[in-house]
Amino acid sequence: MYAVKLSTTLNIEIVEKKPDQGLLDFCYQNIGCQYVETVHARYFQEPYILMIDEEGRLKDKPSINFIASYLYGTHEHHEPIVGNVLVMKLGMTDEGPDILPLDEAEARQVEESMRKISNIAQNKVCAAWRSMFVGLN
Repeated sequence: MYAVKLSTTLNIEIVEKKPDQGLLDFCYQNIGCQYVETVHARYFQEPYILMIDEEGRLKDKPSINFIASYLYGTHEHHEPIVGNVLVMKLGMTDEGPDILPLDEAEARQVEESMRKISNIAQNKVCAAWRSMFVGLN
């Protein structure tokens, strides 16, 4: 099982979850945090969700994740996503709705889509942030 990792440096990669690895441990390891939060992004179709660092903005030097921020709509509301992010999905298990890893085909499709929007994402989010600070000097 897989997830697509979106880094703050615009790196996009498929990461594999080991069969014996718990889902939260997988998220903590790949995001680089101790607490995760699920985010439903404005510009991302269900069942896909973003797993983000819940305390990312509280870190010493948080880095904006341009792709995740774009998907979240930061260029409209100016609330960024910081830190590394995993793309996963919502699905049904025997116990009910749950967060699930992607299968290989889904991961490749998401990876390709993220590569196509990475430059657009960075440009839109940067432009939105610049527009916030115009005239503040």
